[in-house]
Amino acid sequence: GSEPDVVREEGWTCVGPPACRRIGDEMRWCECFPCVHHRDEEGKKGKTGWCGEKDVGNTQVDPLEGADDEFIQCVLQQHKEKFGKFAKNAAKHKVQVLWTEVRDWEVDGTQLRSSRYRADQEYIYPASTVKLCAAVAALSQLRRLRMRTKVRVTPWTPIRIHPSQATGSTGVYEDSTNVPTGKVTVAHLIRKVFLASDNPAHNALCAVAGYQYLHETMWNHGLSSLMLYHPISAKWGEGEQHLAPAVEFWPNEGSPFSIPPRIWEPPAKRHARKIELGRSYIEEGGKRVSRPMDFSHKNRFSLADMHKLVLTICRPGLFGMMPCGLGEEDLRFLQGVMQLYTTESSNPSYDLDRDWNKLFAPGVEKALGTEGVRICNKLGQAYGFTIDSAFIECSHSSRSFLLTVGVYTNKNNVFNDEIYEYEDAEKFLAAIAEELIMSASRTSGSRALRDTWKSSCNRP
Repeated sequence: GSEPDVVREEGWTCVGPPACRRIGDEMRWCECFPCVHHRDEEGKKGKTGWCGEKDVGNTQVDPLEGADDEFIQCVLQQHKEKFGKFAKNAAKHKVQVLWTEVRDWEVDGTQLRSSRYRADQEYIYPASTVKLCAAVAALSQLRRLRMRTKVRVTPWTPIRIHPSQATGSTGVYEDSTNVPTGKVTVAHLIRKVFLASDNPAHNALCAVAGYQYLHETMWNHGLSSLMLYHPISAKWGEGEQHLAPAVEFWPNEGSPFSIPPRIWEPPAKRHARKIELGRSYIEEGGKRVSRPMDFSHKNRFSLADMHKLVLTICRPGLFGMMPCGLGEEDLRFLQGVMQLYTTESSNPSYDLDRDWNKLFAPGVEKALGTEGVRICNKLGQAYGFTIDSAFIECSHSSRSFLLTVGVYTNKNNVFNDEIYEYEDAEKFLAAIAEELIMSASRTSGSRALRDTWKSSCNRP
């Protein structure tokens, strides 16, 4: 309800949280999200949303612009016996694949080549992939708080989250998995989200960010498909829909402070459209309902937007700006966590397989080996849907890859019976990662092929 801050910088006024950044003679981006309204000295309003360059427009590169649909389809057909039912009946299994290869040429700078197969042709439940959005928004919110309060609030600052139905009736005041302090911190919550896809940790990150800030951060970043209709493995209480409870911050320097509860009413245009899947489902309590399950108020996040977000985080230089209001330290931390295998962490520690959190890993290792290979990803799996989105980088090559895949395995078309063919889905994701990388390796080395690549403004 208070008036927004005004920051004056070389002939421009930034109406909103500080602060704008300048590159050369041009205002390029805002470090505050949701993005602000720019006005010149005469009060004329500039661009809103992702502000972009002064009078030029958004500098964002769309990695899928001009993507072909032949490369992936060709690989699927060449190896259809290996891919089995996913190649033979892609529509039934809602197979969706997006691929971007990034090449760093010595002469021509960085270039992209993309392909897409059945991308976003039907609804895919995003499952835990939306946790990446929550992690990004929570880090962005901390950066915003630092600028507004002038208090050093970091991802390692202890926090306390007040009670709500989504975050627990007793609140989130301590975390026994954070050894030895037992404190709740945004950094530890994010590690839990990526290492073991922890659901309560995701809901807590949403509480820190706030649902309005989370959504508008993504929307203003061009990721318009995101819509969280519910917490994960929890329910909102009566009157608590899109309520983010109060959060206390206990910085090492300065006095503790809190942000109040925040409730958000999504815009009318975001109201759910009808989506029904399957033929029956099991209710809580075990009762079987013989009609399709209603996904109209289930979370949404398109594979194309997930693909873009992962690339933005892992190669921010391609976009000429810091993504979603994050700083360089935020990005380094996020990239570091995203590349960890579950067994590489001692805090928190998990008794899980090494590549439990990286479904592409078996295929990537067959194609590239393990030395010098980094996989930054976020997966999701629920209701028979299996999704992974990963930036795959090879230190001994000029090439890196971005791969996003979603499939559906629910042979009996019954939801909540926990009979899903996830093993088949996981084998397919590993196999297609292997074959796409191998095929790209055979075809992308020639200089003559550079004409088919799309320049990314030659940024590092």
